[in-house]
Amino acid sequence: MITVLTLMVGYLLLCGGLALFGAMWPSAGVVPRAQVVIVLGGGAGPDGLLPVGLARVASGVAALGEGQRLHMTGGLAGSGSEAALMTAEAIRLGVAPDRITQEGTSRTTLQNALFSQQVVGNDCVVIVSDNFHLARATILFRALGYRVVGCRGTTYRRPLGRSMWFYAREGLSASLNLFRLIAWGLAAMLRIPRDWRIRNLT
Repeated sequence: MITVLTLMVGYLLLCGGLALFGAMWPSAGVVPRAQVVIVLGGGAGPDGLLPVGLARVASGVAALGEGQRLHMTGGLAGSGSEAALMTAEAIRLGVAPDRITQEGTSRTTLQNALFSQQVVGNDCVVIVSDNFHLARATILFRALGYRVVGCRGTTYRRPLGRSMWFYAREGLSASLNLFRLIAWGLAAMLRIPRDWRIRNLT
């Protein structure tokens, strides 16, 4: 009984920590140190980006400073990719196409980070996503070597009950991703091929 109670309290503290991070750490404006603003996909349907995806793109565009680039990452959406839809939306909002790069095959946050590495390189980055997702995304990107100098949430708001559900789910996802990161590192040490690790560990 005590063990179950301890786990429940620990889980609630984890969810609370994620919520606190998402509420307090994100920046409200441009981060001068950044070279790339990375926008994580929020989902797309048959008619294009979902409202949450549109909000993420808008937030990414608002975070874009002079001389900085915008990088869109998100996988398959119908016959194209979410990243392509995000790029089109950013261009509609006034961003020059030559300031945008994209990665359109990832399906998870971990894959967002892994598949964007070759494009982003060692540049300082700002992560853009929903507030509930920012803590996990920041941890994953930093664990994979990114120089994260800021993060930014969106203006998209869900009803309170649905927001609580997302934070509760995020606690589970954060725990799962911790084990995935450990497994990824161990598999790399054992020189297991990257393709196998991507298929089975991400």
